[in-house]
Order: sequence, then C-alpha cells, then structure tokens
Amino acid sequence: MAERELEGRRIIVTGAGSGMGRAIATLFAEHGARQTLFDINADGLAALQIDNADTMVVDMANRESVLAATEAAATAMGSIDGLVNAAGILRVVPFAETTPDVWHEVMGVNLHGPYYLCHAALPHLKQADKATIVNISSLAGLIAPEGMTAYAATKAGLIGLTRVLAADLGPRIRANAIAPGVIKTAMTLGMVQGSSSGVDEMGLGNMMRRPGTPEEIAELALFLSSERSSFINGTTTAIDGGASWH
Repeated sequence: MAERELEGRRIIVTGAGSGMGRAIATLFAEHGARQTLFDINADGLAALQIDNADTMVVDMANRESVLAATEAAATAMGSIDGLVNAAGILRVVPFAETTPDVWHEVMGVNLHGPYYLCHAALPHLKQADKATIVNISSLAGLIAPEGMTAYAATKAGLIGLTRVLAADLGPRIRANAIAPGVIKTAMTLGMVQGSSSGVDEMGLGNMMRRPGTPEEIAELALFLSSERSSFINGTTTAIDGGASWH
C-alpha cells in the first residue's frame, strides 16, 4: 500500500460487527488506524479479525452504555480523534402501523446513538489538532421512501445533526454524512426475504443497475476521515449509483 492515510489516528467505529461498519473498520485498519469497535452483537464482534483494534459490546440506544464504552475507548487508545457512526436498524413499516414502540426503537439506535457518541467523545475530539466525524445516513434520508417512516425520519435527522456538528465544532472538528442507496448487506437481504438475487434486483432503480457494496461505502468513509477531504465539512454525499437524481 502506497500510503497509510490514518496512521496514528484513534477512531471509534459503531456497527462494526457486520455490513458497512465491518468494511469500514477493516479498511481503516489497513490504513493504520487504532480503533475501538462497537456493536451490540457480541458474535459479530468475536468473528472480526482486525489488527490494532479493541471490541466492545455496546447498546447505542442506551446512553449509559455509550458513555461507559466511550470513556473506556479513550483510555484504551489514549484519546479519540475520529468517529464513524455506522450502527443502524431498519424497520419497513408504513406510517399507520408505526407504533410508538417501533418509532422509539429505530430512533434510539439511528439518531440518539450518534448523538450520545458525539457528545460523549467531544472532550477528546476537542483535544485533537484535527478530528473527524462521519455519520452513515441513507438515501432514505433524502427521498423519503414509502413504508419507512421511522427509518427515513432518523436518517434525515442524522443529516441535520451532521450539519449542526459541522457548524458548531469546526474548523478543528469536521463532520460529514454519507447517504448510501441500496447496499448489499444482511439488512437489505431482510427487505427481500433473504434472497441475494432480490437485492440485485433492488439495484435496478439506479444508474449502475446493481446494489452497492460495503467496501464502496468504506472507501468514502476513509476519504472523509483523511486529510484528502480537509476542506469538506457539513456535507452529505449520496453514494447510490445515481438513484437520488434519477
């Protein structure tokens, strides 16, 4: 590898036990990052084979769980100068069937969790010369798809949170969001009842005629966490094969 772009960086990645979070943690390790990896799924964390990383079982919807894990991560790594909020859950439920329980469940992981982590890590991020926050939103936060009331609301909220973080915390702390379209992960497999060919068919709505991969999301997260994106702050980048403008 020509350059290890995150050498010396100390980064928390949430949702690292699977999907996009795992791909991001894997790529960040290849680029020299020291990481602490959060996930509620202990089995997913146990299956990881990532160098220079600690793993912690964390419930992102539980503020005390996030606070304790963040302080433990700061102690283990020496500080924190980067965050990637990749943990998320999806419930495909139309508005009429979106009960308060469903609403609060999705809100807790997808929006409260990133807020808890950013707030808990802030004293450490402020000590860094340059720090980054990358929030994994969704195409659903841009185009409001049918049947995803709670999910779309949280992902739109995460875009709003990202803009506020950039405005309030810049210039030493940069915050940007990524809005993936259909990405081939276990979560999207569930949307098409476990059929991998069904996920491929879901990709037909974009210009690339395929779903994206977690590795493609990871490359963008790396860019936004590195000095290559040093003048990018407060943005939301769609990575959806062209679906959002089609």
